[in-house]
Amino acid sequence: MRNLFFILLLSIPFSIGAKKLTVSDVFNPKTKGQDSYVSDINNVLTSNVVVELNNICVAIEQEVGAEVAIVIVPGIEGDDEYDFAYDLFNTWRIGKEGKNNGLLWLYVVDIRAMKFETGYGLEGLLPDAYLNSLLDEDIFPLMREGRVDDAFLLGLKEIEGRLTT
Repeated sequence: MRNLFFILLLSIPFSIGAKKLTVSDVFNPKTKGQDSYVSDINNVLTSNVVVELNNICVAIEQEVGAEVAIVIVPGIEGDDEYDFAYDLFNTWRIGKEGKNNGLLWLYVVDIRAMKFETGYGLEGLLPDAYLNSLLDEDIFPLMREGRVDDAFLLGLKEIEGRLTT
């Protein structure tokens, strides 16, 4: 009987305790100020990397006018990163009005999913094929090694290079 209890206990998913967020639950970093672009409520990234990512986002906005938001959440309701990214992108209205030049980079920790959502004004510079290749070839290998900070820095620097050349 005792063994059955432990087997049942081990079969419970560990994500039960993780909070599943809705779009309205996600902290908008712009409420902290114009130079805040990263929303990482569980501090997945180190504070130094958050500062560096914010600085890169400032440079992108100053150089090409595009707005970038980086969002890291522990879990999402429904576990559909595509719908969640789309809804968050539109709720926050990422990008300049009339230019639709925003980019959202979403990472959902509990399902290990990443999704880029781009506005129409950036699709020519950042097509889905390029962003998917960036994930598969550069970002995911670093994530598998546990190098989350490096993955985000490399990814954003690659995007910056693509937008500013």
